[in-house]
Amino acid sequence: MILNRPSKPSKLSKTSKTIFELEACYVENKYNKKKDVHLPPSYPLKLESCRQIGYFSSLRKAESAIKETVKENSNAGWETLYCFYVTEYLIDERYYNVVTRRSYLSDGKLEETCLTFEGDCGYDRMDLENCLSKTPEELHRMGIFPGRRPEEMRFKEGDLVEYVEYNKRVVLGIVVSTPRTVEYAREQAKKNGYFHQDCSDDMYNILTDFPLTKEEMENGHPHSHCDTITLFLPRFNVPKRIREGLQAACKVWMDKENKASKKS
Repeated sequence: MILNRPSKPSKLSKTSKTIFELEACYVENKYNKKKDVHLPPSYPLKLESCRQIGYFSSLRKAESAIKETVKENSNAGWETLYCFYVTEYLIDERYYNVVTRRSYLSDGKLEETCLTFEGDCGYDRMDLENCLSKTPEELHRMGIFPGRRPEEMRFKEGDLVEYVEYNKRVVLGIVVSTPRTVEYAREQAKKNGYFHQDCSDDMYNILTDFPLTKEEMENGHPHSHCDTITLFLPRFNVPKRIREGLQAACKVWMDKENKASKKS
């Protein structure tokens, strides 16, 4: 039996009711058997757990709970508080109900906000002139990823980052491309006759593996498309071997991309 695809909310309104879920994530401290002690975190980090702290009626209350959790945190020997995630959900919607996602550092500081609402309008051929007259915030509430402004880009090509990989571990990587900009989104809309980007376009492209083999250089280096809230600046010691290896892999990638763009 084939079920009908659930319909999406057409747009967010000022009266839309939402709720905020708060999670705290911890990384495992490695254990030294000989000395019978837990060591400070080092890469790659194992994500020990992401614990639900609670649901809150406003972002302000969720952020207050973050501050309380930071104060109460003891960083027990076997684990270290790594980050917080706050996810905003539409109430009374079964599907496509995520409105925004936010990441916070272990000290409670806001790190990133990701606009993720998926309404019906993202791929509809709406009145282009009407869409072009909207602000990025208004486009988001219509289910369209509007692109990011330059000041909203936390990283640039060549930056070393930590990447929360599949909610299982934290690995080092290097950025090779950034999310689409507001200007790019509008240029593509004019070219195509409508906005076609959604929340899946709000991502960084990073490399996590090196060195490059000949086959990888020819067929494309293994890379990851990362949600913006899963990336952080490295917080622990980065071994020289890994730093130099990632930088070399990035150079190979960028050289190949530049050659491809010249041909096109």
